[in-house]
Amino acid sequence: MTNYNFSDMKKSAIFSAQTYGTKTTVEIDHCDLDLDEVMNAFQTLIIGMGYSNDALRGWIIEKSSQYQDEDTEDLKHKLNDWKNDDEV
Repeated sequence: MTNYNFSDMKKSAIFSAQTYGTKTTVEIDHCDLDLDEVMNAFQTLIIGMGYSNDALRGWIIEKSSQYQDEDTEDLKHKLNDWKNDDEV
């Protein structure tokens, strides 16, 4: 694990994407970012790369549905394992 001192947290966080000769950069004036700040930066980069907000939203909805399906399957397996352990 890397140790950071307080002065490192005051530095900017910089995210960049380059495609088709166009570079999009997001700079946030601190490094101690929460997940919402990171995801907003990614959203800005994705839009800057030429994707529509609707395309991004569609991907998020599709991905969240996939995660829900995976979680449901994991829960089913855990429930079956628990049920089988209880029968022994």
